[in-house]
Amino acid sequence: RNPVKEDEIQEDKISLNNEQKNIVDALVKTIIFEKVKSEYSYKTYATTVENTTPYEFDSLTLDIALIKDDVVQETEYASAKNWKPGQKVKLEFMTDSDFDTYTIDYNYYLKKD
Repeated sequence: RNPVKEDEIQEDKISLNNEQKNIVDALVKTIIFEKVKSEYSYKTYATTVENTTPYEFDSLTLDIALIKDDVVQETEYASAKNWKPGQKVKLEFMTDSDFDTYTIDYNYYLKKD
């Protein structure tokens, strides 16, 4: 065995994982929720997003922290399952919390080839 080759293979895997994460990160940064409905004290926020990555997601889960005065008021969730490249999905969440801004953290699993 040639250890240099194994190291190169390992570096290629790390490089590929970083590239994949950067591509998914860029997709998530395009997600902008807008208020679409208000009923009683509850408001619905939604967006339509196209999978512009080359990846097919088994699942993409968003943790949406709703923030007012620099304090997280609540965390809501939205997700897409079996999301193919080029396909659009509607993501939405409901809340009765008052907030000024939000941040999105995410987890994802890709379909295996």
